[in-house]
Amino acid sequence: KIRLIFQQHAQHRIAYFRLFIVGHYHLLGTINFKNIAIFANISNFIVFGIFFKILYKHQIFKYLLLPIALILFQFQYYQNIISSYGFPNMAVYMWVFLAFYFNTLIGRKNLLFTILCAILAAFSNGNGVLAFPILLFFLFLQNRFSDLKIAGITLGVFLVFYFALANDMATQPLNILNSANYFIKFLSAAFFTGHLKLEFLATILMLICFGGLFLKDIYERFFYKKTIENEPIWLFVTPVLLWLLATALSVAVFRATPQANIPNWYFNYSILFLIIFSIYFVNALKNKYLASVFIVFL
Repeated sequence: KIRLIFQQHAQHRIAYFRLFIVGHYHLLGTINFKNIAIFANISNFIVFGIFFKILYKHQIFKYLLLPIALILFQFQYYQNIISSYGFPNMAVYMWVFLAFYFNTLIGRKNLLFTILCAILAAFSNGNGVLAFPILLFFLFLQNRFSDLKIAGITLGVFLVFYFALANDMATQPLNILNSANYFIKFLSAAFFTGHLKLEFLATILMLICFGGLFLKDIYERFFYKKTIENEPIWLFVTPVLLWLLATALSVAVFRATPQANIPNWYFNYSILFLIIFSIYFVNALKNKYLASVFIVFL
């Protein structure tokens, strides 16, 4: 039975979802899909709680909480709210957000929570594993070499177990153009306007903007010894944004076909991409007047 819980499902090991189903059945003696959907949606409230915790202390950022709430708790994609099939995707980004939040806090206890949340993310959906190298990279950026060693060994041993006896992960024949197209569609799915060129252009501009700012930050970190330990907002949103981009890239590789549409359960990733990019951009502006204009626009 334990092996069935951790058994591979396509490119995923959805043990967290299966454990919830088993626990629900043993407690209530039945499976209620309404309860599954309700529990899945708790993830969004926890994510908003993380946003509140990170942003509320900072004067300009607390005004971002209103548009964040409106974007995150919208009813445009109500299918994710009332159905159970979004559970693994909602769970994985909740655990990833928690992992990167605890990584902004120093201390061995917080490191333990970081590693635990990363492992739970990997057992929630396949893209949870993508958080591992990003987490290790940011421990390196923080000069937390002792924590890096502990996390590296722990997550390395976990990955050996995770991929042990893994089945072949079937992919579509790779087509660069199809994958690039699906990558952009994945990121822009939540702000659908009906004007495909506008969506593509907006997403590409956001990617160029983030890429330039991120490379600038990394350059300053290595060549000007810029400290990032006292920048919890940057330290949280940057790895989350990288994880969302890595997720989009992996989906583009495994799922892209010329006629492929974006299913409803992927829309939340696009919503989070818009939110996280907005926080990252406002943080990079370093000008409360320009930031205010952007918040009003958002």
